[in-house]
Amino acid sequence: SGTIGGFSSATITTVSNASGGTGLESISSIKYNAPRDHTAQDRAVTAEDYKTILVEKYPNIESIAVWGGEENDPPQYGAVFICIKPKHGLELSPLTKTRLTDEILSKYNMLAINPIITAPEYTYIDVETTVKYDPVLTQLSAGQVQTKIIAEIEDFFERELTQFKVTLRYSRLINTIDSTDNSISNNLTSIKMYKKFFIEASNTVGNYIFRFDNGITAGTSVSSVFGNSEAGTQFALLDDGQGNILLYDIAGEQFLNTEQGTIDYENGIIELIGFNPVLDTNTVISLYATPQSNDITAIRNNLLVLEKSNISMISINA
Repeated sequence: SGTIGGFSSATITTVSNASGGTGLESISSIKYNAPRDHTAQDRAVTAEDYKTILVEKYPNIESIAVWGGEENDPPQYGAVFICIKPKHGLELSPLTKTRLTDEILSKYNMLAINPIITAPEYTYIDVETTVKYDPVLTQLSAGQVQTKIIAEIEDFFERELTQFKVTLRYSRLINTIDSTDNSISNNLTSIKMYKKFFIEASNTVGNYIFRFDNGITAGTSVSSVFGNSEAGTQFALLDDGQGNILLYDIAGEQFLNTEQGTIDYENGIIELIGFNPVLDTNTVISLYATPQSNDITAIRNNLLVLEKSNISMISINA
């Protein structure tokens, strides 16, 4: 009521909605953070102290991992590593990293410790499952049951695997699928993991290291197809089962005399050395691998992300 600046009829229009904030903290979150906040006592000494202070001072955190330099690969003593998955976007901008270091951590950091903020690494997961079901026990069609299963798998990943330092438990995943509908009798599920890397242009020699942090089954690593459409070339990277990555010419149906890299099967590390593909610009290449164990663990700055679910339905009354 009344006037604003002498005008009796004023309207307020929202130009843009607020963003970047966070909702009320949950009771379970308060129970977890409160004792750690008290223990930190406004100084950063342990890795847990850094985590507590950043969660309190910077609300745009969906997940955070902190580890000492002695736990890093390779070790870097005198440092503490911090990785933040923001609520908006895949990683923090360089400006935000600088702000967190200069305006927040510098106030609490011990002089002998160098905080290093790193970007998350994403391990993408494909789930392929064949489901046996009895159509007599459900009013849903096969397609509807399939859609329901995909939604349950997505909820499973959202509920259990959006944080750092978690483990994808295979037994829990197949139980989730079986419990989706009363008509499902069992499922046969396989999991593949892969990394994505982006190449901006051809004729650029690069070395790439992919850390799956889980054992890789020998002979299972393969890349997506890449090449140059103008030249009509198509290539793929293949694992020879002996620890080497070879370049395969799909059009010529032959291996080229080029060893593109190596694989450490036990530690789950693939390294491409001097990789210089001739390809279309702005190409994303995926590098797949089958894990030695169906339980996949994310350590340090690795996050597990569900990419897609392929569901095949088999009627047991067909």
